[in-house]
Amino acid sequence: MRSILVGKFSNYTLKHELKHNNGAGHIKMIKEWKNGMPIVGLPEILGNLDIDSDHRKVSDALDALLLSLTYNANHNTVLSTLVELIDSICRHFQTEEYMMLSIKYDAIDAHKKEHEEFMNLLWSILFNFETNNEQITTDTLTMISFWKFDHISTFDKEFVEAYQYYLRNN
Repeated sequence: MRSILVGKFSNYTLKHELKHNNGAGHIKMIKEWKNGMPIVGLPEILGNLDIDSDHRKVSDALDALLLSLTYNANHNTVLSTLVELIDSICRHFQTEEYMMLSIKYDAIDAHKKEHEEFMNLLWSILFNFETNNEQITTDTLTMISFWKFDHISTFDKEFVEAYQYYLRNN
């Protein structure tokens, strides 16, 4: 098993834990309090099946990218996993934004701006990897993981709560 630090914060640490099992790898995000106790229930589970399913697909795609980099996969394999990550994120953002429009979500502009800025970053990573053969570093994966974690636990959580409130009251 190998752990890759994602970020250290005042009260907790985020890391990817990589387990290797007969040629197959599995990664999970671990959040630990400073005392080392894992926190159960990372923010991927917000209580909306569509959004939660999308978050799982994004996590799986990010895990696949990390595995391909960890095991020094060839350029085309890394490129393919990066494209799959970007595709899963695009599909998730489209689903979420459609849902926001359907309830006339009042924070849609700020949420969409977050999506657009992140997509611009991902397109830049893809362009630099594909065109300039720039390597994808652990720092890049850390940044993507942290953005995902932060976005889900703030923007997406607020939206899902508003969406569920709308469904209960309309």
